[in-house]
Amino acid sequence: MGTSEFLEDNSLMPVWQEALKSKGIKARIGKWDVPSKPMVILVDIRQCYDIKNEVYGMMWNEFGVNSLNSYGDYDDSSMWAYACGKVVKNNCRKLHGEYEEYNTPST
Repeated sequence: MGTSEFLEDNSLMPVWQEALKSKGIKARIGKWDVPSKPMVILVDIRQCYDIKNEVYGMMWNEFGVNSLNSYGDYDDSSMWAYACGKVVKNNCRKLHGEYEEYNTPST
């Protein structure tokens, strides 16, 4: 599903939107343009690449995750997970959600 099926709605979750903006997290909130119109938060992971080494250092120190020999799309997956974790950590106490990563090549 691409962003053409995404309907941005700035009236949804205004408190979350302000909190994300204040934390410097770039995200768009809206709904998928399908019959059930589920709510969605699209997180821009590009900003995380600036702190990638800090994130990997934290992952090593906190959890023993060794990223030195990683390859392929490890960076994309890791930065996506980190960015989504920041959204959840900064904005909710309880959350039920579906988390999906879509790697789409840019043209």
